[in-house]
Amino acid sequence: TLFNFGSPRLGNAAFAEWASGKIPSNRARVTHHKDMVVHTPPENTGFEHISNEFYEDPVLSVKTCSGNEDPTCSDQWHFATSIDDHLLYLGLPMGTDGCA
Repeated sequence: TLFNFGSPRLGNAAFAEWASGKIPSNRARVTHHKDMVVHTPPENTGFEHISNEFYEDPVLSVKTCSGNEDPTCSDQWHFATSIDDHLLYLGLPMGTDGCA
């Protein structure tokens, strides 16, 4: 089983469909509210996510999403700038922002 936390978009729609079919179905792409990394590169540049998103909202509720870019999950935010959301997933710290 593979869990990917806060992944950026990796390729165009054709790549996303190809990768979604090649990666085992027991994998999940986990996103957290307005995580800025999840929104790079911008969708309007032709990049798209692979499928199997699980979206964590601000109150730590997790929603199962559909397709590659579900407008009710992380894709609902067209301008996301939260590094804090990238560094905290499921209530657990995922790294540091470099500040003391």
